Amino acid sequence: MPFLQIENRAISTLLTGITNVATTWVLAAGEGSKFPSSGDFHVTCEDEIVTVTNRAVDTLTVTRAAESTTAVAHAAGRKVQLRITKGIIEQCQAPRTATLVVAASDASALSMNQADYLCDGTADDEMFQAAINALPV
Repeated sequence: MPFLQIENRAISTLLTGITNVATTWVLAAGEGSKFPSSGDFHVTCEDEIVTVTNRAVDTLTVTRAAESTTAVAHAAGRKVQLRITKGIIEQCQAPRTATLVVAASDASALSMNQADYLCDGTADDEMFQAAINALPV
């Protein structure tokens, strides 16, 4: 599972109220850009945590009730925040399941720090071959 995306100071409000089953949340105009542009991430609204699976400008597509929270209705104007949650911490603390990790030089700092091999765009085929050769038989 890829790491959840994060962003600093990603806070907005709901433009309209939502029901407990709504999977599309519209943020205050112009504030969607505060949130990651791709990849899954978690946001909170009141006591609910949701997984955002897509952001299109100011509209979030969400999977409700993440991390054992309960899906409830939320009124317009309620805060929507990308916060560090228990799930993000657990994801960071989880042991690696791959035998070897290869990362690109433009990967996140965390990915580069966890990588056994780092590709920089020069002779990457040799780096991949070195990683393959290092795999246990």
